[in-house]
Amino acid sequence: MQFTRAFLNEPEFAAAVAEMEQKLKPKLIRLRYRLEDDWTGAPAVFFTAIVPREAFEKGKLGPAMESISRPITFDLEPWEKWGVFPYFRYLTEADVEQLQDLTLV
Repeated sequence: MQFTRAFLNEPEFAAAVAEMEQKLKPKLIRLRYRLEDDWTGAPAVFFTAIVPREAFEKGKLGPAMESISRPITFDLEPWEKWGVFPYFRYLTEADVEQLQDLTLV
C-alpha cells in the first residue's frame, strides 16, 4: 500500500469529502468513501454516492452522475491534491436498504 496525502491525513480528507457532500445537496443524499488500493495496487478512493430514486429514471442517470463526479474530480481533486484515483458507484436509498438487509454495505 502506498501512503498518499489522503491516507496520511484522512481526517482532513474526510472533512473535505463532507464539505463536498454539503455542496452537492439536494442532488446527492449522501457521499461515502473508502480509501484502499485499486486492482493495480495504486492508491484509490472509492466513492459511493447515494442519490434520489429520480436520478435513475430514463435519461437522467448520465447527467446526474456527471453533476456529482465532475465537482468531486475537479474541486476536491482526489488525484492531484490527495494522491488517490477516484472511482464512483451510484445507489439509491432503496438500494442501500436492500444491501444492508443482505449485510453487504
